[in-house]
Amino acid sequence: MTTNPEHSFLSGKKIPFTLIVFVLLQLLLFLPLYLTRSMEGSFFPHLASLPQSLITRSNPDIFRWSLDYALIFMLCLLLQKRMKLTILAGGIAVIYFILLAFQIYYFIVWKIYGEIPVWSYDWALFQRVLPVFFKTMGISPDLFKLLLLFLAALLIYISYRVHRWMLRRTQPWTSVFILVSACWFFGLPLILNRLPHAPESNNTKSAILWIIDNMHTTFTQARVKSLPADLSHLPYEAYQQLKIKTKPNIELIFIEAYGSLLSTVQPYDSIYIHQLQHFDQKLKSNHWLSASALSNSTILGGRSWLGFTSLLSGIHIDNHPAYEKLIQDHVGYPHLINLLNHFGYETYRLNTMASFGDDNRALDSIAGRYFNNNKWTRFQDLPYQGYKYDYMGGIPDQYALNYWHEKVLNPSKQPYFLFFITLNTHAPFYLPPPVLDNWNDLDTIKMSPHKTVRSENFSPVERYSKEVVYILQVLEKYILEKGNDNTLYVLVGDHQPAGMEYLLEGKTDVYATPLHIISRDSTWMKILLQEGMTAGMVPPFHPGSLLSHEGFYSFFMSTWAKRDSLQLSVPYLKNGYQ
Repeated sequence: MTTNPEHSFLSGKKIPFTLIVFVLLQLLLFLPLYLTRSMEGSFFPHLASLPQSLITRSNPDIFRWSLDYALIFMLCLLLQKRMKLTILAGGIAVIYFILLAFQIYYFIVWKIYGEIPVWSYDWALFQRVLPVFFKTMGISPDLFKLLLLFLAALLIYISYRVHRWMLRRTQPWTSVFILVSACWFFGLPLILNRLPHAPESNNTKSAILWIIDNMHTTFTQARVKSLPADLSHLPYEAYQQLKIKTKPNIELIFIEAYGSLLSTVQPYDSIYIHQLQHFDQKLKSNHWLSASALSNSTILGGRSWLGFTSLLSGIHIDNHPAYEKLIQDHVGYPHLINLLNHFGYETYRLNTMASFGDDNRALDSIAGRYFNNNKWTRFQDLPYQGYKYDYMGGIPDQYALNYWHEKVLNPSKQPYFLFFITLNTHAPFYLPPPVLDNWNDLDTIKMSPHKTVRSENFSPVERYSKEVVYILQVLEKYILEKGNDNTLYVLVGDHQPAGMEYLLEGKTDVYATPLHIISRDSTWMKILLQEGMTAGMVPPFHPGSLLSHEGFYSFFMSTWAKRDSLQLSVPYLKNGYQ
C-alpha cells in the first residue's frame, strides 16, 4: 500500500538535513559578530537566565536567529507550489545576500568605532578614508571595486544554488508540516522577541531580532550631532579682546588612541601607572610641574580628526559630514589656533601620516585653510630614511618631534604653538620603534627590530600597552631635553583604542582619555589644580571625567585669564558651544 505524500505529516527522508542547512544559514548571518568580537567571549552562548538570555546576551556567539530570514524562507515554502522555483530561489538568494552584507558592514564598523553604525555618516567617511587606505596598502581602488562586485555576484549565485536546492528538497513537504515548521522556526522566536529585553548596545547583542530593524536604525538614525545652528556669533570671539601678559610656547600633542583603557586592564594597568609615575618623578627632579585629568572625547574609536577638531574649536563634532561642513564653510572660525595667531604666535602643524590621492590632498588643503597654521611640516618634508614601522607613514614619533624641534622650529620667532598627533600608537598597534639616545640613529635602522615585519606578535591589548609605554618614554625624553621655562605642554588622547572598549567594564567613562598639562609656571599650575585637575601625571581613573574635549578650549582660556588676572566675559562651557 502506497501512502499519499499530501496526507503524510513527515514526507520523505530529506526533511531533517534541509532544516539543518536552514539553521546553519541562520548562524552564518551572525558569523561577522563572532569574528569581530571573538576576544570578548566564547563561541558557545552562556544561557544564564532563561528566557532572557535567549533574546539578548553579551556573549558574541553565532547562535542567534534572524526573524527576517525565517519569515522569508517560510513564505517561500508556502508559495513554492504557486510560483516558479527559479523566481523564489532568486528572490530569497538576493534577500539573504542583502542581510549578510548588512551584517558584515554593521559588525565591522561597530567593532572599529565602538558605536552602532550610522550609514549617512559612514558613507561620507568611506568616500574619504577608503581611497587613502587603498593607496597606503598599494591596492588599486578600481580593482577593489571589481573584486567586490565579483564577490557579491559569487555570493548571490551560491545563495541561489543553495536555496534552489533546499526548495526542491522541500517540495514533498505537506502543508501541515510547513505550518508546523513556521510555528517553530518563526512563530516561537517571534513570541520570544516580544518579551521585554534590553536594546542593543556595546554590552548586549540581540539573539532574536529583525535585522531590518537594525537596517532602519542605521539608515535613518540621527544619533550624531549636527553643527550648532548659528556659528556667526560665537562666544569664543571675545577671547581676542584679552590683553594677555603671559605668552608661553605651547605644544599640543595628541596621543593617538590614548584612552583610559590601560588603567582598567590587568596586568597592563600596573605597567602603565608605573610609567606615568616614572614620568612624573623625572619631571619633578627637573623642576617641572604637571596636572592631569580625564577628558571625554566626542568619539570612541578611530576618526582622530573629529576629536582634535572638537578640542581646538570648542564644539562637539562626532561625525565626518559635520567636520567637513565646519572646515569648508567656516574658514576664519575663532578656534584656538586662530586665537593664538591673533596673539602673535608662530603656529606650526606637524603631520607624519602619508597622504595619497587627489581627494585626500584637497581635503588636507581645506583643513589647512581652516586651521590656519603658519607652517605645516608634512610626511614628505621629513627626510626619514629608516625602517617604516606601519602602513600610515611609519616614521617614529621620536624622530618626527626631534626633527621638527631642531630643523623646523625657528627659535627667533616666539612665542610659538605646535600641534602634533602621534602615529606610532595607531591601530592595528604594531610593535613600536626603539627609543634611542640619539634620534638621528633611527635613520640607520633598515630592517624591523622585531621578529617579523610590522610585527603583530602578542595580543592587541599587549601590543597597545607596549606602544603607550613607548610614546610616554618618547615624550618624557623630548620634554626633558627640549623644554624650557617658557614652554607649556598639553598631552591628550584623541579616543580609546579601537575595538577594546569592552575591556573598560564601567571603571571609567567609556569616552574618557587622559589629559596632562606640564609647565614650570607654578601660578598657572596652581590654578589648574584649583579647577579640579590632579597634581602629577596620574589622573583619577574613575567614572565622571572632569573635562570634555569640546569644553577644553574654554577651560584652558579661563585658566589663562585667571593666570594673568584678567576678567573673562565667556563662562567655562563644559559641553562646548551648542
